[in-house]
Amino acid sequence: MAVRAPEPVEPQEEWRGRPTGPAPLEAVLLGLAVFLLLLANGRPIGAGDTRANEYTAASLAQESDFDLDEYPEVVEPFARTVGGRRVSIYAPVTPLLAAPVFAAART
Repeated sequence: MAVRAPEPVEPQEEWRGRPTGPAPLEAVLLGLAVFLLLLANGRPIGAGDTRANEYTAASLAQESDFDLDEYPEVVEPFARTVGGRRVSIYAPVTPLLAAPVFAAART
């Protein structure tokens, strides 16, 4: 009885599935669209907590400090007195990010 040898199999290309998630361009366009929707009305939100961050960024741009002594319109509970100076109750991350924009608008 004769035995047949298996035929050589050519290596096939490895199958790669479709990448999951959006393409980088799609992600950037989606982020831009959401950002534009956020700013669509062209007015700042007039809440007390946003005022404290806005004035802290302005204080950083104008006087290079975090105190709100020059802005009496920021009132309790959004500002408190620490060491004789009025400061925001919020973390300074947002004002630090916004300070360059305030400095550029000032010039």
